[in-house]
Amino acid sequence: MNLEPINESDKELIEIVRNAIIPNYDGENFNHTVGAAVRCRNGKVYTGVNVYSIHGACAEQVAIGAASFCLCGTAMKKVLVIGCPGAGKSTFARKLRDLTGLPLYYLDMIWHKPDGTNVSRDFFDDSLKEILNRDQWIIDGNYLRTLGMRLEACDTVFLLDYPLELCIKSIKGRMGKKREDMPWIEDGYDEEFNQEVLDFPSEQLPKIYDMLNNYRNEKNVIIFSSRDEASDYIRRYKK
Repeated sequence: MNLEPINESDKELIEIVRNAIIPNYDGENFNHTVGAAVRCRNGKVYTGVNVYSIHGACAEQVAIGAASFCLCGTAMKKVLVIGCPGAGKSTFARKLRDLTGLPLYYLDMIWHKPDGTNVSRDFFDDSLKEILNRDQWIIDGNYLRTLGMRLEACDTVFLLDYPLELCIKSIKGRMGKKREDMPWIEDGYDEEFNQEVLDFPSEQLPKIYDMLNNYRNEKNVIIFSSRDEASDYIRRYKK
């Protein structure tokens, strides 16, 4: 293998990475110990630090994801936001809607009726297909049964892969509050939903990753392992 000597441009990237690691380094948990930098053809440099989670995210992945988001963000037209209940999908989707002007659709608002019952699968599927046939959209929600259909139609996917404890805390914190992404006010944490959340990392998340891997060469797949990462992407998009 032929190795090229380090040039001044490489040294500049190394210094940028060093400056990215220093303020983010977590010595207590030995997190954010590796950094990476990507210089795009337009000259812009995007950095990332490694993140430890259930699946992990290496520094290179974070940096490449940052570059992909910022360079491709303005071209996004058909977007999916998925992740564990309580991860903050709807909050992130609204921020993305406000930045891009893309119309936002909540799958929960289609599936659930105000009286607490659900629509039929046929009605749900027909409503979803109608949205997918439109030129632009952001769709918020997992609904694993129809994820394949949505992945076929989208150009960008955001997966919020956050710690389960954070998601559970968020769910409890939103009880009793009116939300635009649900047709009623949640006033209780029922056992069925609770079990769905607890099972998400072992039951649904591996299937989601398997499906995303099939589309990595066709779609812009962006994975967040923390809310700080998501907030950072929004800040970058604003710039």
